[in-house]
Amino acid sequence: MLKIKESIACRIRTISDVVAGDCVENGVFCDAVNSILKTRTRGLVPMWKRALTKFIRYQPLWLCGEPVCLGCGKAGLPVICNSCLTELEPMKSGCRRCGYPTGSISIQPELTDSCFWCRRLSVLPEAIHSAFIYRNTGARIFVNIKFGGYWRGTAILIQEALEALDWAFMKKRTGHEVICSIPESFSSCLRRPCHPADLFARGLADRFGLKHMSLIKMGMFGKHQVGLDYEHRKTNMQHRFKWALRERRSKCIPDKVFLVDDVLTTGATLEAATKVLLRNGVKKVSWITLFRAI
Repeated sequence: MLKIKESIACRIRTISDVVAGDCVENGVFCDAVNSILKTRTRGLVPMWKRALTKFIRYQPLWLCGEPVCLGCGKAGLPVICNSCLTELEPMKSGCRRCGYPTGSISIQPELTDSCFWCRRLSVLPEAIHSAFIYRNTGARIFVNIKFGGYWRGTAILIQEALEALDWAFMKKRTGHEVICSIPESFSSCLRRPCHPADLFARGLADRFGLKHMSLIKMGMFGKHQVGLDYEHRKTNMQHRFKWALRERRSKCIPDKVFLVDDVLTTGATLEAATKVLLRNGVKKVSWITLFRAI
């Protein structure tokens, strides 16, 4: 039963890859969705397949109205206008360990006494890199994409994030070659087919030649993190992540891993996932996120 549920969740994530992409031409899009939903049935395409193909082609919230910009609400395309793209706030330099924009900057990565954000983490990553600050226009765009159903805005947002990250600096500093995203629970996959963290990780892997691996998995059900403070988030994430590789693949465990999430708020989720990675043989972990709350 568990294998069936994991298979369904994987298929839903694959559908979200297509929905969030740019292949909107009828022929290409229908072929992509049909290849994802293929079964052993030969002959005519089942009715449910055709109905789902037609539905996925549109954004759920656009069925009741015209397309609007996810940031300012201006009618028309693209889904994120140029004006709103310029309002995305890139993360500025701060603590050398975590990047938090504090007044006092740690001179060495080990010296984190001057950064309150570093002090509260029990497991510190090698480095933390975020593309944008999570507030104002950026926050509105992301909330509409992840929770509002405007999935195709993901491709534009990820493209901007790839341009904003100083990848040459990250690669030279850490030397990581494997990238892994924070997984979603089975219930979240059913409720929200679009998973920005996984799409962001795959975009990083494709653009910069990294190997994408699913090293961890999450339990089927759990309390949402939205609205919780650091201590409650930390308690909520205890024992939520599990090692995903089977024993026969243990020889493939990488030494250094980039761990990717969509929004970094308190760090409790990434911290819990990092503990699982380190406990199972990974030596160094760095964090990359689309947004960071400050």
